[in-house]
Amino acid sequence: MELRTGEILKALADETRLRIVSLLLESGSLCACEIEEILQVNQSNASRHLTRLRQTGLLAATRSGTWVHFDIASDQGSDAHWKLVRHTIFLAREENDVLRNDQAHLAEYRRSGKSCRTISTGRKRTTRSVGKGYILTK
Repeated sequence: MELRTGEILKALADETRLRIVSLLLESGSLCACEIEEILQVNQSNASRHLTRLRQTGLLAATRSGTWVHFDIASDQGSDAHWKLVRHTIFLAREENDVLRNDQAHLAEYRRSGKSCRTISTGRKRTTRSVGKGYILTK
C-alpha cells in the first residue's frame, strides 16, 4: 500500500492513533494486548485504531498463533513520508504529556517482565447472553 500524505495526517490527528504510532516507533513490534496494556485502552478501542493505521499503511501486522503483533510498516511509502511521521511524533511528544507518559509506561512494562502471554492469561473473561448467542467480554 502506498502512503499518502493526507491519509497520514488524518490518521495521526487522532490522539489514540498518535499514541500507538509513537509507542511502536519507540518499542518496535508489540502484540495488540501489549498495546492495550501499556496505553490503558480497551480492546475494542485499540482494535478500531490499529485497523485504521493498517489501512492507512502505517502499520504492519503479523499473526503468531492467537496473537497479532504490530510494527511500523517502514517498507511502505517514501523517506519523506516517514520523516513526516517521525517529525509529527517528535513534536507531539514535546507538547503532549500523555505521549511522554506512554514512554514511561513502556519502560515500566519492559521492567515488569510481562508479555502478551502473561497479560492474556491474567485477564478475567466472562460470558454474557446476547439474544440467542453468547459473547466473550473482559
